[in-house]
Amino acid sequence: MPNDPFYSSKAWRKVRALVRKRDRQCCTKCGVSVRARGSGLVDHIKDRKQYPQLALFPPNLRTLCWSCHNARHADLRTGRPERPVIGADGFPIGSAWSDLSKRDDDT
Repeated sequence: MPNDPFYSSKAWRKVRALVRKRDRQCCTKCGVSVRARGSGLVDHIKDRKQYPQLALFPPNLRTLCWSCHNARHADLRTGRPERPVIGADGFPIGSAWSDLSKRDDDT
């Protein structure tokens, strides 16, 4: 993966920065800060090789710390489904539903 030209492309670097900003430089699974260089990465929820049309689609991307990333890929290797982390609002952390619950408008 490190030698994959996709990860050096201008398009990937741009969307990666956007996703990290959207996720507030925090792991979307455990909430730890990934501000420090090399402390986290942007992960494809649906595999890029299987779903190339989603490779640069922000809703298919999330920021993970290395610990959560390694656990996710261990789950993929063993065939166990990934379990979502549920936030205090009762929705999966990082989901669109969770983001809607944080809105301040009362319309």
